[in-house]
Amino acid sequence: MLASLVRNRIHPMNTRALAPLWLLVGITLVAPALATSDPGASKKAAPRLAKQQRTGNVDCAAARALECGAVLDSTTIGLVNGTSNYGCADYDETGGEVVVRFTLAAPAQVTIHLSGLASDLDLFLLAGCDASGCIAASTGVSDETIVRCLEAGTYHLVVDGYHGAASAFRLQLDCGPCGPCGPDALADLCSMAALIPGNRSPYVISGNTRCAHDDYHDSGCTGYSSLGRDLAYRIVMPPGCIMQAFLRDGPDGVTLDRSLFLVESCDDPAGTCVAGSDAGIEVEESITYQSAAGGIYYLIVDAFGLDASGDFVLEVRQTNCSVVGIESRTWQEVKRLYR
Repeated sequence: MLASLVRNRIHPMNTRALAPLWLLVGITLVAPALATSDPGASKKAAPRLAKQQRTGNVDCAAARALECGAVLDSTTIGLVNGTSNYGCADYDETGGEVVVRFTLAAPAQVTIHLSGLASDLDLFLLAGCDASGCIAASTGVSDETIVRCLEAGTYHLVVDGYHGAASAFRLQLDCGPCGPCGPDALADLCSMAALIPGNRSPYVISGNTRCAHDDYHDSGCTGYSSLGRDLAYRIVMPPGCIMQAFLRDGPDGVTLDRSLFLVESCDDPAGTCVAGSDAGIEVEESITYQSAAGGIYYLIVDAFGLDASGDFVLEVRQTNCSVVGIESRTWQEVKRLYR
């Protein structure tokens, strides 16, 4: 707390504590098994396309169950494209899909890892058998990983191809008890940042930074260093979109000198920060930003004090932001930059 009372702009080294993440689960696969895949991974170099029309149910009829801890070798090559859009991502997924179903008898933390790719496949976790019910996604350009603490029930995984991509792959699922961090540590890095949808306003997130690390620093927008543990959230803003964000202490009663800033590149937060707020202790932080050209931005929830962490409530309001605009950057620049 003393670090929050005496402000400075020094960035001391922080020690990153590693949070355990591995666990296991039973699943069901739709698609034939395959042997190995070629090395390498494609890059998302095509410009952003308009949303495709095919959004909705995925084909789960042929699903088969597998035991916890199974490693699956399969392929999307030759499969039909049934769904091109998912509720938790804004990419053009026009490749064929492989669908996996798993059931949890009790709450568990699940880790799903997709590897062995010769082309650009993405991974989606659905609450049901509907793409609009997507609750988590991993949409990089190489291996994909989803870690999530889930309630008991049946869930679906979809392996899909970006922009028509198809490839053999290896899918591994682990499960175990939910740790004290729950899913909050998922947003620790921009590469796994949760999407804040533009068509839901206001959008309120209750979370905590206790299981996060101190990954990002800023002094350009707020005027102060941000040495606390931080989380990142992704926002896709079409031209003219106006975003307002409000950050306040959460229900754990911990008073933090919080900070909030919006950046274009997580590789250079201070250099690409477009809006920030660090008003002081016990003060709600707020920022407003209008994107003239549109683009992908990252909203960083942070704190001034060294290694400071605790509960928070983040509220995001967006105006004229429900339609995704044209992205001038290539997919390689956009998706590899923040991984």
